[in-house]
Amino acid sequence: MSASEKESFVEVSFNLLLNDLTSFGNQVSDSEKASLKSLQEVFFDGLSGILPPSFYLNSLPPGSGKTQAISSFVRVWKERGFQPSGGILIGLKTKDEIEGMVARLGLAREDFACLTRDDAVNAFGRVDLDNAPVLLTTQQMLIRRTADRRFAVASDFYFEGRPRGLRIWDEAFSLAEAISFNLYMMQKLPGALYLGFDTVADDIAALARKMDAAEPGSAMLVPASLRSGLGQVLAAMQTGSIDLAGEDAAIVQALRAAAGRELVVRAVGGKQNRALVGSTRPLPADFAPLVITDASARVRATYGIMEKVQKNVVRLPSSETNYQNLHIHLWLQSCGKDVLRDTNQSRAIYRQVAKQMAEGEGPWLVVSSKASRKVDVEAAVKDATGDRIPFNFVHWGRHHGINDYKHVKNMIVIGSFFYPDESYGAIGMAAAGVPVAEVPALDTRAIREGEFKHNMLQAILRGNARNSVNGVAGECNVYIVASPKNNAERLLAETFPGAQISKWGPDKEKVPAGHAGAVIAALKKLFLAGVEEVRKKQVYEAAGMDGNEFRRQLTKPTVQSYMLSAQLVSEGQRIRRRSNS
Repeated sequence: MSASEKESFVEVSFNLLLNDLTSFGNQVSDSEKASLKSLQEVFFDGLSGILPPSFYLNSLPPGSGKTQAISSFVRVWKERGFQPSGGILIGLKTKDEIEGMVARLGLAREDFACLTRDDAVNAFGRVDLDNAPVLLTTQQMLIRRTADRRFAVASDFYFEGRPRGLRIWDEAFSLAEAISFNLYMMQKLPGALYLGFDTVADDIAALARKMDAAEPGSAMLVPASLRSGLGQVLAAMQTGSIDLAGEDAAIVQALRAAAGRELVVRAVGGKQNRALVGSTRPLPADFAPLVITDASARVRATYGIMEKVQKNVVRLPSSETNYQNLHIHLWLQSCGKDVLRDTNQSRAIYRQVAKQMAEGEGPWLVVSSKASRKVDVEAAVKDATGDRIPFNFVHWGRHHGINDYKHVKNMIVIGSFFYPDESYGAIGMAAAGVPVAEVPALDTRAIREGEFKHNMLQAILRGNARNSVNGVAGECNVYIVASPKNNAERLLAETFPGAQISKWGPDKEKVPAGHAGAVIAALKKLFLAGVEEVRKKQVYEAAGMDGNEFRRQLTKPTVQSYMLSAQLVSEGQRIRRRSNS
Protein backbone atom coordinates (compact mmCIF):
# COMPACT_ATOMS: atom_id res chain seq x y z
CA MET A 1 0.00 0.00 0.00
CA SER A 2 1.09 3.59 -0.61
CA ALA A 3 2.30 6.03 2.04
CA SER A 4 -0.97 7.95 1.80
CA GLU A 5 -3.00 4.78 2.38
CA LYS A 6 -0.90 4.02 5.46
CA GLU A 7 -1.33 7.57 6.73
CA SER A 8 -5.10 7.39 6.25
CA PHE A 9 -5.41 4.00 7.95
CA VAL A 10 -3.27 4.95 10.95
CA GLU A 11 -5.01 8.30 11.35
CA VAL A 12 -8.45 6.67 11.51
CA SER A 13 -7.23 3.91 13.81
CA PHE A 14 -5.40 6.32 16.10
CA ASN A 15 -8.38 8.67 16.41
CA LEU A 16 -10.60 5.70 17.23
CA LEU A 17 -8.09 4.69 19.91
CA LEU A 18 -8.10 8.15 21.48
CA ASN A 19 -11.92 8.19 21.47
CA ASP A 20 -11.94 4.78 23.16
CA LEU A 21 -9.49 5.88 25.84
CA THR A 22 -11.41 9.12 26.46
CA SER A 23 -14.64 7.18 26.84
CA PHE A 24 -12.90 5.03 29.48
CA GLY A 25 -11.98 8.18 31.42
CA ASN A 26 -8.30 8.17 30.36
CA GLN A 27 -6.45 11.43 29.78
CA VAL A 28 -3.49 10.63 27.53
CA SER A 29 -0.26 12.64 27.67
CA ASP A 30 1.49 13.83 24.50
CA SER A 31 4.33 11.33 24.98
CA GLU A 32 1.82 8.49 25.40
CA LYS A 33 0.03 9.60 22.23
CA ALA A 34 3.32 9.56 20.31
CA SER A 35 4.11 6.08 21.62
CA LEU A 36 0.68 4.66 20.76
CA LYS A 37 0.74 6.14 17.28
CA SER A 38 4.20 4.72 16.55
CA LEU A 39 2.90 1.33 17.71
CA GLN A 40 0.01 1.46 15.25
CA GLU A 41 2.35 2.51 12.43
CA VAL A 42 4.45 -0.59 13.11
CA PHE A 43 1.26 -2.69 13.13
CA PHE A 44 0.43 -1.40 9.65
CA ASP A 45 3.90 -2.13 8.27
CA GLY A 46 3.78 -5.66 9.69
CA LEU A 47 0.36 -6.27 8.17
CA SER A 48 1.64 -4.92 4.83
CA GLY A 49 4.66 -7.25 4.86
CA ILE A 50 7.23 -4.43 4.77
CA LEU A 51 8.44 -4.52 8.38
CA PRO A 52 12.17 -5.43 8.59
CA PRO A 53 12.85 -8.66 10.56
CA SER A 54 13.50 -7.19 14.00
CA PHE A 55 11.89 -7.27 17.45
CA TYR A 56 9.87 -4.07 18.00
CA LEU A 57 9.51 -3.29 21.68
CA ASN A 58 6.85 -1.02 23.19
CA SER A 59 7.23 -0.46 26.96
CA LEU A 60 4.28 1.76 27.87
CA PRO A 61 3.14 0.97 31.44
CA PRO A 62 0.00 -1.07 32.18
CA GLY A 63 -3.18 0.92 31.64
CA SER A 64 -1.70 3.19 28.95
CA GLY A 65 -3.75 1.74 26.10
CA LYS A 66 -1.52 -0.90 24.46
CA THR A 67 -4.29 -3.51 24.33
CA GLN A 68 -6.82 -0.94 23.17
CA ALA A 69 -4.36 0.06 20.42
CA ILE A 70 -4.60 -3.51 19.12
CA SER A 71 -8.39 -3.44 19.34
CA SER A 72 -8.87 -0.14 17.48
CA PHE A 73 -6.39 -1.20 14.80
CA VAL A 74 -8.20 -4.50 14.20
CA ARG A 75 -11.61 -2.81 14.03
CA VAL A 76 -10.43 -0.38 11.36
CA TRP A 77 -8.80 -3.26 9.51
CA LYS A 78 -12.15 -5.05 9.40
CA GLU A 79 -13.95 -1.90 8.25
CA ARG A 80 -11.50 -1.74 5.33
CA GLY A 81 -12.20 -5.30 4.25
CA PHE A 82 -9.18 -6.78 6.03
CA GLN A 83 -6.79 -4.89 3.78
CA PRO A 84 -3.76 -5.05 3.78
CA SER A 85 -4.27 -8.81 3.72
CA GLY A 86 -1.31 -9.99 5.78
CA GLY A 87 -3.21 -11.63 8.66
CA ILE A 88 -2.68 -11.04 12.39
CA LEU A 89 -1.29 -13.44 15.00
CA ILE A 90 -1.57 -12.51 18.70
CA GLY A 91 0.31 -14.52 21.33
CA LEU A 92 -0.97 -14.22 24.90
CA LYS A 93 0.24 -15.81 28.12
CA THR A 94 -2.93 -17.57 29.30
CA LYS A 95 -6.29 -18.78 28.05
CA ASP A 96 -7.98 -16.24 30.32
CA GLU A 97 -6.13 -13.46 28.52
CA ILE A 98 -7.33 -14.87 25.19
CA GLU A 99 -10.92 -14.65 26.42
CA GLY A 100 -10.33 -11.05 27.50
CA MET A 101 -8.78 -10.15 24.15
CA VAL A 102 -11.71 -11.70 22.27
CA ALA A 103 -14.06 -9.43 24.22
CA ARG A 104 -11.87 -6.37 23.55
CA LEU A 105 -11.60 -6.96 19.81
CA GLY A 106 -15.36 -7.07 19.31
CA LEU A 107 -15.08 -9.23 16.18
CA ALA A 108 -17.71 -11.53 14.74
CA ARG A 109 -17.04 -15.26 15.17
CA GLU A 110 -16.08 -15.67 11.51
CA ASP A 111 -13.35 -13.02 11.82
CA PHE A 112 -11.06 -14.83 14.25
CA ALA A 113 -9.91 -18.19 15.55
CA CYS A 114 -8.33 -19.45 18.77
CA LEU A 115 -5.63 -22.10 18.90
CA THR A 116 -5.20 -23.62 22.37
CA ARG A 117 -5.38 -27.05 24.01
CA ASP A 118 -8.83 -26.15 25.33
CA ASP A 119 -11.68 -26.99 22.95
CA ALA A 120 -14.04 -24.65 24.79
CA VAL A 121 -11.75 -21.68 24.12
CA ASN A 122 -11.19 -22.74 20.52
CA ALA A 123 -14.98 -22.79 20.03
CA PHE A 124 -15.11 -19.00 20.51
CA GLY A 125 -13.98 -18.54 16.90
CA ARG A 126 -14.07 -20.33 13.59
CA VAL A 127 -12.54 -23.79 13.21
CA ASP A 128 -10.74 -23.26 9.88
CA LEU A 129 -7.74 -21.37 11.22
CA ASP A 130 -6.25 -20.57 7.82
CA ASN A 131 -9.27 -18.44 6.86
CA ALA A 132 -9.45 -16.46 10.12
CA PRO A 133 -8.03 -12.92 9.67
CA VAL A 134 -7.05 -12.84 13.38
CA LEU A 135 -5.58 -15.84 15.19
CA LEU A 136 -5.22 -15.79 18.98
CA THR A 137 -3.04 -18.38 20.65
CA THR A 138 -0.97 -18.95 23.77
CA GLN A 139 2.72 -18.20 23.83
CA GLN A 140 3.40 -21.79 24.90
CA MET A 141 1.59 -22.99 21.76
CA LEU A 142 3.81 -20.75 19.63
CA ILE A 143 6.92 -22.11 21.35
CA ARG A 144 5.88 -25.75 21.05
CA ARG A 145 4.77 -25.64 17.43
CA THR A 146 7.82 -23.82 16.15
CA ALA A 147 10.32 -26.08 17.94
CA ASP A 148 12.94 -27.47 15.54
CA ARG A 149 11.44 -25.75 12.49
CA ARG A 150 11.22 -22.38 10.81
CA PHE A 151 8.18 -20.21 11.42
CA ALA A 152 7.64 -20.08 7.65
CA VAL A 153 6.64 -23.75 7.61
CA ALA A 154 4.51 -23.67 10.79
CA SER A 155 1.24 -23.89 8.85
CA ASP A 156 -0.83 -23.92 12.06
CA PHE A 157 -0.34 -20.15 12.11
CA TYR A 158 -0.96 -19.43 8.42
CA PHE A 159 -3.50 -17.03 6.95
CA GLU A 160 -4.66 -17.85 3.44
CA GLY A 161 -1.78 -20.24 2.89
CA ARG A 162 1.13 -18.10 4.12
CA PRO A 163 2.70 -16.89 7.38
CA ARG A 164 0.81 -14.05 9.04
CA GLY A 165 2.47 -10.69 8.53
CA LEU A 166 1.64 -8.96 11.84
CA ARG A 167 2.76 -10.93 14.89
CA ILE A 168 2.12 -9.48 18.33
CA TRP A 169 3.51 -10.86 21.61
CA ASP A 170 1.77 -9.42 24.66
CA GLU A 171 3.87 -8.93 27.83
CA ALA A 172 7.18 -10.60 28.79
CA PHE A 173 9.20 -11.99 25.90
CA SER A 174 12.36 -14.07 25.74
CA LEU A 175 13.89 -15.85 22.77
CA ALA A 176 14.01 -19.11 24.75
CA GLU A 177 12.84 -20.50 28.07
CA ALA A 178 15.19 -20.64 31.04
CA ILE A 179 16.18 -24.07 32.36
CA SER A 180 17.68 -24.64 35.80
CA PHE A 181 17.65 -27.65 38.09
CA ASN A 182 19.95 -28.85 40.85
CA LEU A 183 21.67 -32.12 41.56
CA TYR A 184 19.51 -33.01 44.55
CA MET A 185 16.39 -32.83 42.38
CA MET A 186 18.07 -35.05 39.78
CA GLN A 187 19.18 -37.62 42.32
CA LYS A 188 15.78 -38.12 43.89
CA LEU A 189 13.74 -38.20 40.65
CA PRO A 190 14.68 -41.77 39.57
CA GLY A 191 13.09 -43.20 42.71
CA ALA A 192 9.73 -41.79 41.60
CA LEU A 193 10.09 -43.30 38.09
CA TYR A 194 11.34 -46.85 38.69
CA LEU A 195 7.83 -48.29 38.71
CA GLY A 196 7.01 -48.24 35.01
CA PHE A 197 9.80 -46.08 33.59
CA ASP A 198 12.94 -47.99 34.54
CA THR A 199 14.99 -47.04 31.47
CA VAL A 200 14.26 -43.33 31.86
CA ALA A 201 15.07 -43.57 35.59
CA ASP A 202 18.42 -45.25 34.84
CA ASP A 203 19.31 -42.59 32.24
CA ILE A 204 18.52 -39.76 34.69
CA ALA A 205 20.54 -41.45 37.45
CA ALA A 206 23.52 -41.73 35.06
CA LEU A 207 23.15 -38.05 34.13
CA ALA A 208 23.09 -37.12 37.83
CA ARG A 209 26.35 -39.02 38.43
CA LYS A 210 27.98 -37.23 35.52
CA MET A 211 26.72 -33.91 36.83
CA ASP A 212 28.10 -34.63 40.31
CA ALA A 213 31.56 -35.29 38.87
CA ALA A 214 31.60 -32.31 36.48
CA GLU A 215 33.73 -29.22 37.04
CA PRO A 216 31.77 -26.01 37.70
CA GLY A 217 31.72 -23.89 34.56
CA SER A 218 31.93 -26.85 32.20
CA ALA A 219 29.32 -27.56 29.53
CA MET A 220 27.31 -30.77 29.72
CA LEU A 221 25.04 -32.27 27.06
CA VAL A 222 21.61 -33.53 28.09
CA PRO A 223 21.10 -36.59 25.84
CA ALA A 224 18.52 -36.11 23.11
CA SER A 225 17.42 -39.71 23.73
CA LEU A 226 15.76 -38.57 26.97
CA ARG A 227 13.11 -36.61 25.06
CA SER A 228 11.01 -39.61 24.04
CA GLY A 229 11.00 -41.32 27.43
CA LEU A 230 10.22 -38.13 29.32
CA GLY A 231 7.45 -37.41 26.84
CA GLN A 232 5.90 -40.72 27.86
CA VAL A 233 6.21 -39.74 31.52
CA LEU A 234 4.43 -36.43 30.85
CA ALA A 235 1.67 -38.24 28.96
CA ALA A 236 1.25 -40.64 31.89
CA MET A 237 1.04 -37.67 34.27
CA GLN A 238 -1.79 -36.17 32.20
CA THR A 239 -3.79 -39.40 32.30
CA GLY A 240 -3.16 -39.82 36.02
CA SER A 241 -1.34 -43.14 35.69
CA ILE A 242 1.66 -41.65 37.47
CA ASP A 243 1.49 -39.04 40.20
CA LEU A 244 4.59 -36.87 40.61
CA ALA A 245 5.01 -34.15 43.23
CA GLY A 246 5.38 -30.54 42.05
CA GLU A 247 9.19 -30.48 42.11
CA ASP A 248 9.48 -33.86 40.38
CA ALA A 249 6.98 -32.80 37.71
CA ALA A 250 8.92 -29.57 37.14
CA ILE A 251 12.22 -31.34 36.57
CA VAL A 252 10.63 -33.85 34.17
CA GLN A 253 9.40 -30.91 32.08
CA ALA A 254 12.76 -29.10 32.35
CA LEU A 255 14.78 -32.18 31.39
CA ARG A 256 12.57 -32.86 28.38
CA ALA A 257 12.95 -29.24 27.24
CA ALA A 258 16.74 -29.52 27.72
CA ALA A 259 17.13 -32.81 25.84
CA GLY A 260 19.68 -32.36 23.07
CA ARG A 261 20.95 -29.07 24.52
CA GLU A 262 24.22 -28.20 26.20
CA LEU A 263 23.81 -26.67 29.66
CA VAL A 264 26.41 -25.22 32.03
CA VAL A 265 27.34 -26.79 35.38
CA ARG A 266 27.23 -24.32 38.26
CA ALA A 267 28.33 -24.83 41.86
CA VAL A 268 25.57 -24.05 44.36
CA GLY A 269 25.39 -24.20 48.14
CA GLY A 270 23.88 -26.80 50.44
CA LYS A 271 22.99 -30.37 49.59
CA GLN A 272 22.18 -29.40 45.99
CA ASN A 273 25.95 -29.16 45.28
CA ARG A 274 25.59 -28.60 41.53
CA ALA A 275 23.03 -27.10 39.15
CA LEU A 276 22.58 -27.36 35.40
CA VAL A 277 21.75 -24.00 33.87
CA GLY A 278 20.79 -23.01 30.35
CA SER A 279 17.85 -22.57 28.03
CA THR A 280 15.61 -24.32 25.56
CA ARG A 281 16.07 -24.06 21.82
CA PRO A 282 15.22 -20.45 20.87
CA LEU A 283 12.31 -19.40 18.73
CA PRO A 284 13.20 -19.62 15.03
CA ALA A 285 15.06 -16.66 13.55
CA ASP A 286 12.27 -16.03 11.06
CA PHE A 287 9.78 -15.46 13.88
CA ALA A 288 10.79 -11.82 13.44
CA PRO A 289 9.39 -9.33 12.67
CA LEU A 290 7.58 -9.41 16.00
CA VAL A 291 5.91 -6.59 17.92
CA ILE A 292 6.31 -6.95 21.70
CA THR A 293 4.15 -4.96 24.11
CA ASP A 294 5.80 -5.33 27.51
CA ALA A 295 5.48 -2.70 30.23
CA SER A 296 8.42 -4.28 32.06
CA ALA A 297 10.86 -3.69 29.21
CA ARG A 298 11.92 -0.45 30.91
CA VAL A 299 13.13 -2.23 34.04
CA ARG A 300 14.25 -5.73 33.03
CA ALA A 301 17.87 -6.51 32.13
CA THR A 302 16.91 -9.29 29.72
CA TYR A 303 16.11 -7.00 26.80
CA GLY A 304 19.52 -5.38 27.11
CA ILE A 305 21.10 -8.84 26.77
CA MET A 306 18.96 -9.56 23.72
CA GLU A 307 19.98 -6.21 22.18
CA LYS A 308 23.67 -6.92 22.77
CA VAL A 309 23.63 -10.45 21.34
CA GLN A 310 20.99 -10.36 18.63
CA LYS A 311 21.42 -6.71 17.57
CA ASN A 312 17.90 -6.59 16.13
CA VAL A 313 15.82 -5.04 18.93
CA VAL A 314 14.07 -1.80 18.05
CA ARG A 315 12.79 0.15 21.06
CA LEU A 316 9.73 2.11 20.03
CA PRO A 317 9.01 5.56 21.53
CA SER A 318 7.67 5.32 25.07
CA SER A 319 6.88 7.65 27.95
CA GLU A 320 7.79 7.80 31.64
CA THR A 321 5.00 7.89 34.19
CA ASN A 322 5.22 10.13 37.25
CA TYR A 323 4.31 8.09 40.35
CA GLN A 324 3.93 11.00 42.76
CA ASN A 325 0.49 9.69 43.80
CA LEU A 326 1.88 6.27 44.70
CA HIS A 327 2.79 5.90 48.38
CA ILE A 328 4.89 2.84 49.10
CA HIS A 329 5.05 1.83 52.77
CA LEU A 330 8.05 -0.47 53.11
CA TRP A 331 8.76 -2.86 55.96
CA LEU A 332 12.20 -4.46 55.73
CA GLN A 333 11.54 -7.84 57.27
CA SER A 334 12.65 -11.37 56.33
CA CYS A 335 9.64 -12.92 54.62
CA GLY A 336 10.85 -15.79 52.46
CA LYS A 337 9.15 -19.16 52.29
CA ASP A 338 11.04 -20.47 55.32
CA VAL A 339 9.79 -17.54 57.40
CA LEU A 340 6.21 -17.84 56.15
CA ARG A 341 6.24 -21.59 56.88
CA ASP A 342 7.21 -20.92 60.49
CA THR A 343 4.10 -20.04 62.49
CA ASN A 344 6.06 -18.18 65.17
CA GLN A 345 8.02 -16.05 62.69
CA SER A 346 5.13 -15.31 60.34
CA ARG A 347 2.66 -14.40 63.11
CA ALA A 348 4.15 -10.89 63.48
CA ILE A 349 3.86 -10.27 59.74
CA TYR A 350 0.21 -11.30 59.54
CA ARG A 351 -0.67 -9.33 62.69
CA GLN A 352 0.83 -6.18 61.19
CA VAL A 353 -0.98 -6.77 57.89
CA ALA A 354 -4.28 -7.30 59.72
CA LYS A 355 -3.71 -4.14 61.78
CA GLN A 356 -3.08 -2.06 58.67
CA MET A 357 -6.10 -3.46 56.85
CA ALA A 358 -8.30 -2.71 59.88
CA GLU A 359 -7.06 0.90 60.01
CA GLY A 360 -7.42 1.55 56.27
CA GLU A 361 -10.35 1.64 53.90
CA GLY A 362 -11.16 -1.12 51.47
CA PRO A 363 -11.29 -2.61 49.03
CA TRP A 364 -7.93 -4.36 49.48
CA LEU A 365 -5.79 -6.40 47.11
CA VAL A 366 -3.16 -8.78 48.55
CA VAL A 367 -0.30 -10.11 46.41
CA SER A 368 1.94 -12.93 47.61
CA SER A 369 3.03 -16.50 46.93
CA LYS A 370 0.80 -19.21 45.56
CA ALA A 371 -0.70 -21.56 48.13
CA SER A 372 1.18 -24.80 48.75
CA ARG A 373 0.97 -27.60 51.28
CA LYS A 374 3.24 -25.66 53.64
CA VAL A 375 2.31 -22.00 52.99
CA ASP A 376 -1.09 -20.45 52.33
CA VAL A 377 -0.79 -16.67 52.63
CA GLU A 378 -4.37 -15.97 51.62
CA ALA A 379 -5.70 -18.26 54.36
CA ALA A 380 -3.26 -16.79 56.89
CA VAL A 381 -4.43 -13.21 56.16
CA LYS A 382 -8.06 -14.30 56.48
CA ASP A 383 -7.25 -15.89 59.81
CA ALA A 384 -5.34 -12.83 61.06
CA THR A 385 -8.22 -10.51 60.16
CA GLY A 386 -10.80 -12.86 61.64
CA ASP A 387 -12.17 -13.12 58.09
CA ARG A 388 -13.94 -9.80 58.73
CA ILE A 389 -12.09 -7.64 56.19
CA PRO A 390 -12.86 -8.51 52.56
CA PHE A 391 -9.93 -8.59 50.15
CA ASN A 392 -8.95 -10.05 46.81
CA PHE A 393 -5.84 -12.18 46.46
CA VAL A 394 -3.48 -12.59 43.50
CA HIS A 395 -0.47 -14.89 43.64
CA TRP A 396 2.86 -14.37 41.92
CA GLY A 397 2.61 -15.75 38.40
CA ARG A 398 -0.93 -14.39 38.01
CA HIS A 399 0.00 -10.82 38.91
CA HIS A 400 0.01 -9.50 35.35
CA GLY A 401 -2.31 -9.30 32.37
CA ILE A 402 -5.42 -8.57 34.47
CA ASN A 403 -7.21 -5.30 35.17
CA ASP A 404 -9.95 -6.58 37.48
CA TYR A 405 -8.57 -4.57 40.40
CA LYS A 406 -7.73 -1.26 38.72
CA HIS A 407 -10.12 0.55 41.11
CA VAL A 408 -8.28 -0.70 44.24
CA LYS A 409 -6.35 2.02 46.09
CA ASN A 410 -5.00 -0.08 48.96
CA MET A 411 -2.67 -3.03 48.43
CA ILE A 412 -0.56 -5.42 50.48
CA VAL A 413 2.48 -7.16 48.96
CA ILE A 414 4.03 -9.88 51.13
CA GLY A 415 7.44 -11.03 50.00
CA SER A 416 8.99 -10.90 46.54
CA PHE A 417 9.04 -13.29 43.61
CA PHE A 418 12.60 -14.61 43.60
CA TYR A 419 14.21 -17.58 41.90
CA PRO A 420 17.16 -19.66 43.15
CA ASP A 421 20.42 -17.78 42.48
CA GLU A 422 21.48 -20.07 39.65
CA SER A 423 18.22 -19.41 37.78
CA TYR A 424 19.21 -15.82 36.95
CA GLY A 425 22.02 -17.11 34.76
CA ALA A 426 19.48 -19.29 32.97
CA ILE A 427 17.20 -16.27 32.45
CA GLY A 428 20.10 -14.38 30.89
CA MET A 429 21.00 -17.31 28.62
CA ALA A 430 17.38 -17.59 27.49
CA ALA A 431 17.33 -13.88 26.63
CA ALA A 432 20.53 -14.23 24.60
CA GLY A 433 19.01 -17.04 22.52
CA VAL A 434 22.34 -18.58 21.52
CA PRO A 435 24.23 -21.78 22.48
CA VAL A 436 25.95 -21.65 25.87
CA ALA A 437 29.41 -21.28 24.29
CA GLU A 438 28.28 -18.01 22.64
CA VAL A 439 26.58 -16.41 25.66
CA PRO A 440 28.51 -13.30 26.80
CA ALA A 441 29.43 -12.68 30.43
CA LEU A 442 26.21 -12.06 32.35
CA ASP A 443 25.61 -9.63 35.19
CA THR A 444 23.36 -11.89 37.25
CA ARG A 445 22.90 -9.22 39.90
CA ALA A 446 21.43 -6.86 37.29
CA ILE A 447 19.20 -9.68 36.02
CA ARG A 448 17.99 -10.43 39.56
CA GLU A 449 17.27 -6.77 40.27
CA GLY A 450 15.48 -6.44 36.92
CA GLU A 451 13.23 -9.38 37.73
CA PHE A 452 12.42 -7.86 41.15
CA LYS A 453 11.46 -4.59 39.44
CA HIS A 454 9.45 -6.41 36.79
CA ASN A 455 7.40 -8.34 39.33
CA MET A 456 6.80 -5.32 41.57
CA LEU A 457 5.80 -3.18 38.58
CA GLN A 458 3.31 -5.76 37.36
CA ALA A 459 1.92 -6.41 40.85
CA ILE A 460 1.48 -2.81 41.98
CA LEU A 461 0.02 -1.72 38.65
CA ARG A 462 -2.85 -4.14 39.08
CA GLY A 463 -4.27 -1.43 41.36
CA ASN A 464 -5.36 2.17 40.89
CA ALA A 465 -1.82 3.36 40.12
CA ARG A 466 -2.35 2.03 36.58
CA ASN A 467 -5.01 4.72 35.99
CA SER A 468 -2.74 7.51 34.83
CA VAL A 469 -3.93 11.00 33.91
CA ASN A 470 -1.66 12.91 31.53
CA GLY A 471 1.27 10.74 32.52
CA VAL A 472 0.67 10.90 36.30
CA ALA A 473 -0.20 7.59 37.98
CA GLY A 474 -3.40 7.19 39.99
CA GLU A 475 -3.49 7.35 43.77
CA CYS A 476 -2.53 4.13 45.55
CA ASN A 477 -1.17 3.05 48.94
CA VAL A 478 0.94 -0.09 48.83
CA TYR A 479 2.21 -1.79 51.99
CA ILE A 480 5.17 -4.02 51.18
CA VAL A 481 6.96 -6.59 53.34
CA ALA A 482 10.35 -7.19 51.71
CA SER A 483 13.62 -8.77 52.71
CA PRO A 484 16.28 -6.29 53.92
CA LYS A 485 18.86 -8.13 51.78
CA ASN A 486 17.51 -7.06 48.40
CA ASN A 487 17.98 -3.27 48.25
CA ALA A 488 14.22 -3.00 47.99
CA GLU A 489 14.04 0.73 48.65
CA ARG A 490 16.45 1.61 45.85
CA LEU A 491 14.88 -0.79 43.39
CA LEU A 492 11.36 0.45 44.13
CA ALA A 493 12.48 4.07 43.74
CA GLU A 494 14.00 3.22 40.34
CA THR A 495 10.88 1.32 39.26
CA PHE A 496 8.42 4.02 40.31
CA PRO A 497 10.04 7.44 39.71
CA GLY A 498 8.57 10.10 41.97
CA ALA A 499 6.83 7.66 44.33
CA GLN A 500 6.76 8.41 48.05
CA ILE A 501 8.55 5.70 50.04
CA SER A 502 8.30 5.57 53.81
CA LYS A 503 8.81 3.16 56.69
CA TRP A 504 6.10 0.73 57.67
CA GLY A 505 5.89 -2.05 60.24
CA PRO A 506 6.07 -2.41 64.02
CA ASP A 507 7.51 0.57 65.91
CA LYS A 508 11.21 0.02 66.53
CA GLU A 509 12.25 3.23 68.22
CA LYS A 510 14.60 1.47 70.62
CA VAL A 511 18.18 1.78 69.31
CA PRO A 512 19.89 -1.62 69.23
CA ALA A 513 23.08 -2.33 71.15
CA GLY A 514 26.51 -2.99 69.66
CA HIS A 515 27.93 -1.74 66.36
CA ALA A 516 24.51 -1.33 64.73
CA GLY A 517 23.38 0.93 67.54
CA ALA A 518 26.62 2.95 67.28
CA VAL A 519 26.04 3.53 63.55
CA ILE A 520 22.42 4.62 64.12
CA ALA A 521 23.47 6.95 66.95
CA ALA A 522 26.17 8.48 64.72
CA LEU A 523 23.69 9.04 61.88
CA LYS A 524 21.22 10.71 64.26
CA LYS A 525 23.99 12.97 65.56
CA LEU A 526 25.34 13.95 62.13
CA PHE A 527 22.06 14.43 60.27
CA LEU A 528 20.85 17.52 62.06
CA ALA A 529 18.20 19.82 60.59
CA GLY A 530 19.35 21.16 57.22
CA VAL A 531 22.13 18.59 56.72
CA GLU A 532 21.60 16.88 53.36
CA GLU A 533 24.61 14.56 53.20
CA VAL A 534 27.69 13.42 55.11
CA ARG A 535 30.78 11.45 54.18
CA LYS A 536 30.81 7.83 55.29
CA LYS A 537 34.17 8.38 56.93
CA GLN A 538 32.53 10.92 59.25
CA VAL A 539 29.92 8.34 60.24
CA TYR A 540 32.25 5.44 61.02
CA GLU A 541 34.67 7.68 62.88
CA ALA A 542 31.78 9.02 64.97
CA ALA A 543 30.66 5.41 65.55
CA GLY A 544 34.18 4.39 66.66
CA MET A 545 34.88 1.73 64.04
CA ASP A 546 36.87 1.22 60.85
CA GLY A 547 35.51 1.36 57.30
CA ASN A 548 35.28 -2.40 56.83
CA GLU A 549 33.15 -2.88 59.94
CA PHE A 550 31.00 0.11 58.96
CA ARG A 551 30.32 -1.41 55.53
CA ARG A 552 29.24 -4.64 57.22
CA GLN A 553 26.90 -2.75 59.50
CA LEU A 554 25.24 -1.01 56.53
CA THR A 555 23.93 -4.43 55.43
CA LYS A 556 22.31 -5.17 58.81
CA PRO A 557 18.47 -5.13 58.85
CA THR A 558 18.34 -2.80 61.88
CA VAL A 559 20.58 -0.20 60.21
CA GLN A 560 18.76 -0.49 56.87
CA SER A 561 15.42 -0.12 58.64
CA TYR A 562 16.58 3.04 60.42
CA MET A 563 17.99 4.56 57.23
CA LEU A 564 14.74 3.85 55.42
CA SER A 565 12.67 5.49 58.15
CA ALA A 566 15.02 8.50 58.20
CA GLN A 567 14.96 8.73 54.38
CA LEU A 568 18.73 8.18 54.13
CA VAL A 569 20.45 6.62 51.12
CA SER A 570 23.95 5.14 50.83
CA GLU A 571 25.64 6.36 47.63
CA GLY A 572 29.34 5.88 46.90
CA GLN A 573 31.38 7.50 49.65
CA ARG A 574 28.44 9.48 51.05
CA ILE A 575 25.12 9.07 52.81
CA ARG A 576 22.44 11.56 51.80
CA ARG A 577 18.82 12.38 52.44
CA ARG A 578 16.53 10.92 49.78
CA SER A 579 14.40 13.37 47.81
CA ASN A 580 10.93 12.35 46.63
CA SER A 581 10.84 15.00 43.95
